[in-house]
Amino acid sequence: MRSMRMENVTFSLTSLDIIKAPIRLKNGQCSVFLGHLGALLEYVKDQIGWDISFEPLERNRGAFYIARSVVKELRLQSYVSQGALRWLNGLFCEEMIP
Repeated sequence: MRSMRMENVTFSLTSLDIIKAPIRLKNGQCSVFLGHLGALLEYVKDQIGWDISFEPLERNRGAFYIARSVVKELRLQSYVSQGALRWLNGLFCEEMIP
């Protein structure tokens, strides 16, 4: 996204499980996980207007459906969009905050 010069990017977590993950992982996995998480935090902190936040699932259903389509339907190409995807347009209109 940085190479596309995207501004005001938010990474939203719908579960606080990411905080509990290191407890459940085996030793080798934990250090790899924390390395990835640390790299993401380091990357985001240097970008103006970028942040990571917690968002309850009921307020972030669009992102949930996109992530689910990647995992279950093997849509392995990343989504980068500057508007609602056609198949989610109705949902995003419902969720829009006036």
